[in-house]
Amino acid sequence: MPRQLPPRPNLDQLKNQAKDILKAHERKDAAVCGRLRALNRFAKSSDAEILAGELNLADAQFVLAMEYGFKSWGEMKTHVESAGASPPFVKMEDLAGLGNRSIQVLMRDIDTRDLAVAMLNVPDELYGKLWKNLSQQARAVIKEEWAAIAPADPAAIEAAHRKILEIANKLAAMGELMGSDGKEDTEMEKKEWEAALIKEIERKPVELRTAAELVPIFFELSRVARREGLVAMEDLVNNHVGDDLLKLGLREIIAGTDMSVVMGVLEARKATLIQACERRLSMIVAAVEGVGSGLNPRLMEEKCKAFLT
Repeated sequence: MPRQLPPRPNLDQLKNQAKDILKAHERKDAAVCGRLRALNRFAKSSDAEILAGELNLADAQFVLAMEYGFKSWGEMKTHVESAGASPPFVKMEDLAGLGNRSIQVLMRDIDTRDLAVAMLNVPDELYGKLWKNLSQQARAVIKEEWAAIAPADPAAIEAAHRKILEIANKLAAMGELMGSDGKEDTEMEKKEWEAALIKEIERKPVELRTAAELVPIFFELSRVARREGLVAMEDLVNNHVGDDLLKLGLREIIAGTDMSVVMGVLEARKATLIQACERRLSMIVAAVEGVGSGLNPRLMEEKCKAFLT
């Protein structure tokens, strides 16, 4: 099945995608071979033969066009140029049609002050959707911004609106934003999936589960995040996830912290937990040896305390 272009495709982005195909071939990345078999001369070639063969930008562009269901790069280029006549978001109310996940993607790229100023004058439907998709931490920051803002300046509000619409149109051109498909959960449906997930966690807390037992939990969390957005999980994470490392990570991504920063924090915390676990296990091994050899209790105590420093 062909890939789907975003509603407002960007030709420069597509050119970069074609260059990525060419670069993958140049660095001998076997993962690109399946895509290059769209070229007749590579249709029956092995990976090694494809990687050893010649490839130019026109070839890569043709492959990309085929993936999107076009007969040539020129045909796709014509389609893109005709589709890009006007931006999808002209007024702030146009954003109300975005799904929850897309609203969260958009807000991650918006300056907090710009968002606070913009929300002083937006349609009720959009205001409700923006507020719903803010984490508790983000809501507190927005309220602080409101408290610091003098009486609403219409010019400042208009400027904030322009910035947000510019960001939204840029993200739409990159295929990062999608409208609501009409299937977002109602409050009743949300309570049902939330209750089911809570029941599963209560059956066996996350922190007591083996790696295999964590799979269904992560499956459900991923499903909720893709459909309803990360903020939909906030209460569940705060009240029902007991594993410190998992709770820390989920809280930070819900708050909108940059993923690279989150990964750095989690890796550091993981290293600390591993060290603590290794000390505990080493103490047990040393204690068993001491008990077995009849070690004096006072010396046993000192031996064990050595693992705590």
